[in-house]
Order: sequence, then C-alpha cells, then structure tokens
Amino acid sequence: EIRTFMVSGGYESADLWDVASGAFMLDLNPRAHCFGAAFSRDGRRLAISTASPRGGAYPKDTSQVLCWNLENGRGVQTLRGMATPISQVQFSPGGRYVAALATDWRIAIWDRQTGELKLVLESPEGEFPDNAALAFSSDDLRFACSAGTNATLWDLAAGRQLGAWTLPMGLGDCLAFPGAGPLTLFRVETRSRERGPLRDVPYEQDPRVCRIRELLDSGRMRTIAEIAAFNRHVFSELAPRDLSYIVVDGVTIDAEGEHRSVACFGGRTGKQLWSIPILGGPKASVSMHLDPTGQVLCVGPGDGSECDLFRMPAGSRIGSMKRPEALGPGAEIWL
Repeated sequence: EIRTFMVSGGYESADLWDVASGAFMLDLNPRAHCFGAAFSRDGRRLAISTASPRGGAYPKDTSQVLCWNLENGRGVQTLRGMATPISQVQFSPGGRYVAALATDWRIAIWDRQTGELKLVLESPEGEFPDNAALAFSSDDLRFACSAGTNATLWDLAAGRQLGAWTLPMGLGDCLAFPGAGPLTLFRVETRSRERGPLRDVPYEQDPRVCRIRELLDSGRMRTIAEIAAFNRHVFSELAPRDLSYIVVDGVTIDAEGEHRSVACFGGRTGKQLWSIPILGGPKASVSMHLDPTGQVLCVGPGDGSECDLFRMPAGSRIGSMKRPEALGPGAEIWL
C-alpha cells in the first residue's frame, strides 16, 4: 500500500523507497537541496521543499515546494506474501491474475489490479521448481500445476481443488487448457515409467520418452502421444499457451552415434513437424526463446552470437538477431 513508502532527502536528492522490501522506487530529482518532506494523511500525496544553499552556485528560484500524487501500482507494482524465492511467474490470459511458484512449493495467486494476495496453494512437489508447469484457463476461472508425480486443478473463485492426478516421475512439464478440450500435459519421462529421467538413471537401461496426456475427470488420464526421438537426453522444451505444438532440444543416440537437434512436434498428435541439427553434440550451449504469442521462435548458440528466427509452427526461417534474453510479442521488441 501507499503507506509503506518512505522518502529520503538531502544534497540534491529526494528518493522514494518501499519500506517492506527496502527497494528503491523512484528518483524524485528535485534539482536542489531537499530540506523537508511530508506525506498527506491518506498517503496519496507527497510534498517536498527545496532551497538553494547559501553561497552555492544555484539560481535564486530553486526554493520551492514540489507536490506529487502517489498511485500504487503505477510504473512498478510489488506483490507480497511469499516466504522463499520465486522460481516461476505467469500471467492469466485475461490479465486479471498473477501466479508465482516459490521454491518451497507454494503457489501465490494475486489479483493484479488490486495487488491483493487472493490464494496460497500447495503445489505438487517435484525435483526442481523450474521444471514444474503452471496454467490458467482462458476465462481466468481455473488454475493448474504439475510437477514430479502429481498434477492438480483448482477453482480460483472458490479456492477449492477440482481434480488431482498421479503421474510417473517426470521433468520439463508444459501444461495447457486447449480451448474446450481437457487439460493437456507434456513432459519428459522414462520408457518404463518406473524411474524419473534423472542423471543417475542410465539412458541405456531406461531411455527417455516425451509423453502427451489428457487429464480427464476423476483422476483419469489418456496418453495421446509418445515421442521417442530423444532417447538420450532432453535439455529444454518450449510451448505456446495452448500447447498446439512443442519445441524440444535433445539428444538421440543410435548405431551411428549421438545426434543433437531442435525439433517441433504437434501438441495433439506428437507428430514431428520439422527438425534442425545442432552442431557440437551434448556439450553445445543452445539458447531457445518463444515470443508470448507463440508466433516466433529464436534458436541459436548460447554464446551471444547470432540466433535464427523461425515462424511458428511452420518452422520457416524469417531472419536472425543477436541472442535475446526475452522476446516481445511477434519478436518486434526484445530484451
């Protein structure tokens, strides 16, 4: 809230701070010495008095009172309520909610407009929080999470659990509400389903398999596709919000040796749509980014050199760029 702000002033400075987190919020830039500051009783206005120091090389008109209206959430919004570091963040399709998965496997759901912490949910626990999947329904009414050996679905309005599923141990989850269809899950598992695709599980004894499942009512599941293309290892995976396709970076081993590639698969069928080879094998560094609309994929080496841009899901090359950290919608802007 506004009342958690603090102002500090001094030699040509006046700064606004967040008291709860200690974070710097705003440089008020008075351009003169700050001699006084006060908030209004409702915390919605801030006044600062400035003056020129005696003998200083300042214009005579720097003695003034500056007044600001303070709007919570304008520019930077702080959402509070989690006790451990945040591993993943996701916005709901309608923009009403923000979900965050913390490293203690709790999920916070905030109302983005008010900043109110609406729910704290107990997530299914997996091996690594960054391998879990979070998904909102298109109407912002339901929320799901999958990790480790479980997936859970909640009603956001009532804050109650709607469904739960027990899964074989897996990693690299991608979860989606594909239109009117059932909740759909992609993840990397092992062929036997008895062990997870972890480093201490030899691929020779238990090859890696990517599976796509529909999560049905009453804890039932239906496997709609198995992808055995990367029996050695899967490094990373990307998918748009509707899981209409999945892009996988992985290694296949056969009689001719190891082959690393990035391939795209249909999210409903598991059918391979296209594939590009990656030179350097398993030790190569690969960077992959997908824009928020799912229209543009960026793939390249992780050393900061040029990356290729592809139109999705066709996989047609449309250009190149220096390795980005994140893509904006349609890759028209990037970080």
